[in-house]
Amino acid sequence: MVLVALLLCTGVAPATAQPTPAITRVSIASTGTQANNVSLLPAISADARFIAFESAATNLVPDDTNGAEDIFLYDRTTRQTTRVSVATDGTQARASSHAPSISADGRYIAFSSDAGNLVANDINGHTDIFVHDRQARYTSRVSISSRGWAGNNVSTTATISQDGRYVAFRSEASNLVDSDTNRVSDVFVHDRQTKETTRVSVASDGAQGDLLSEAPAISGDGRYVAFLSRARNLVADDKNGRDDVFVHDRKTNQTTRVSRSSGGMESSGDSYSPAISANGRYVAFRSHGSNLVDGDTNANSDVFVYDRIAGKTIRVSVSSGGGQANDWSSAPSLSADGRYVAFQSWASNLVGGDTNGLSDIFVHDRTTGQTNRVSAATLGQANGRSSSASLSADGRYIAFASEATNFGWGDTNKKGDIFVSDRQADPSESDKISPEGMEASGWSYTPTVSQDGRYIAYRSDAANLVPGDTNKQWDIFVHDTTTQITERVSIASGGEQANGASFAPSISGDGRYVTFYSDASNLVAGDTNREKDVFVHDRETNTTTRISIASSGAEGNSQSTFPTISADGRYVTFRSSASNLVEGDTNGYADIFVHDRNTQQTTRISVSSDGQQADLLSKAPAISADGHLITFVSRATNLVRGDTNSRDDVFVHDRTTKETTRVSIA
Repeated sequence: MVLVALLLCTGVAPATAQPTPAITRVSIASTGTQANNVSLLPAISADARFIAFESAATNLVPDDTNGAEDIFLYDRTTRQTTRVSVATDGTQARASSHAPSISADGRYIAFSSDAGNLVANDINGHTDIFVHDRQARYTSRVSISSRGWAGNNVSTTATISQDGRYVAFRSEASNLVDSDTNRVSDVFVHDRQTKETTRVSVASDGAQGDLLSEAPAISGDGRYVAFLSRARNLVADDKNGRDDVFVHDRKTNQTTRVSRSSGGMESSGDSYSPAISANGRYVAFRSHGSNLVDGDTNANSDVFVYDRIAGKTIRVSVSSGGGQANDWSSAPSLSADGRYVAFQSWASNLVGGDTNGLSDIFVHDRTTGQTNRVSAATLGQANGRSSSASLSADGRYIAFASEATNFGWGDTNKKGDIFVSDRQADPSESDKISPEGMEASGWSYTPTVSQDGRYIAYRSDAANLVPGDTNKQWDIFVHDTTTQITERVSIASGGEQANGASFAPSISGDGRYVTFYSDASNLVAGDTNREKDVFVHDRETNTTTRISIASSGAEGNSQSTFPTISADGRYVTFRSSASNLVEGDTNGYADIFVHDRNTQQTTRISVSSDGQQADLLSKAPAISADGHLITFVSRATNLVRGDTNSRDDVFVHDRTTKETTRVSIA
């Protein structure tokens, strides 16, 4: 299991101390196992919940046997990793997939793939662009013409609009639009709703580019597409003979060059790697040009931002004092409003104490002028190269690739990994500290956060987080990020510490209630079953109750584990092997139950819609915020009709209608 980074800051400190971000590794399996091969090219959803990335690892999901790079998605809330470069029926790709782009809500992931089996009738033998719909579990090919023809040459470098409707991509195909006769790569946009494909690397009068175009970036609504081009005929007076960055407005069909100075001077060097803000106003790019801003004398590539409304160009790969970088900078990423710019740089003078001699990830705030390094953890500056930054919509979170092994404990795979840096250093992403700020003396795992982010519950075997921790057991703690106080909640109502280990916390929306399961027999009176039980601790009243009990109050006759709690703390669902929590439990398997803390009623929900008990085991419950819906995994074949796959399936039970449905279906 991947450990979260320490909060104790020992990293770089410039003259004005820059905040040290919390960094977590996300290129991991759902079990927490680290990847056994390199991961790269992350793309982050608007709220930073989902991270898509490319990986050659074979151990991130079960049955990864294709021996090729795949596209994966990590959910930072559920901590689950899934593979998305698959066919609609779940078949793995027969060849490599690359370079994901993700919609704002994380539902759609666009990527390129060499595989010929992701959609039916893929016989063109070329790399294509695909979109996987995670909700519908449907994969479609979008590097096609408006008539549905497959491209007759390779298509790469997909970028998707916020709502997932539009996909821009580079293609060398000549049959995606009529009159494509330039024999070079062009930039296209496919509308997934109308099925129309248009070429956007054209002049305002529609003339095709006379040289190659590539590297598209699409605005949030899909109206604007930025791209680089070597073409000399997309705008008037293009005489520099350089790669330039252009923006095409799909509504007005106007194409403009943005790799220019505020006075309109064309760049004296090549410009690359465009990124565009959600509203299309700001375009960030890398350029070797020395004439885009005054005082550019470093003879290195820099990162610039062009404001399309104001017509102004500024350099952002600078220190907080405005000093220019002493080495090259590249690969920008913009926040939705264009305020924050993340980029990669080899420069050692953008922040104080940068002595690692490696490429790092920086974020420049265009409002305050501050530049901070985000690829520097609490254990010190990175000991490996970092690259490929991707910013969340608000600029708080940055996903990036890195070869560093010192962002947290347990990074021993010696492979490039994907990390997420939280610039506000949310403790839910970090090992916890005691009230005095002391580092934890043991391991800390499984954080869960209240709805407002103030409270973080987690499991730790550290003995120094609270005074009097002498039980030498795994305990459950809650850290208040406002007061910076840590308390232990796996205790009896009188404060007595547990005489057994506690596991798997889940916290209510307001942070008042924390549920967990425990081996302890002294958390409540009358605990004589010698089994793991599920408890709820009320932090306001400092009382602990056992809820893995029958409606009569009888304790379970077998173990109960893995609870989750509703937002208001009223309902707790859990897994139990006990046969005496409800009447008629004769199946001999673990079932899913829900306990209503108001009525003290316990019901079994891993049943069919007509109340028939499951004929095989059930596990992994999760509850909706209002306690209305409960999801779980079951191997049972009799919960719904037509269940003949003899596999674990995912079900949802509606507590109001008593209906159970299977959702792990095409």
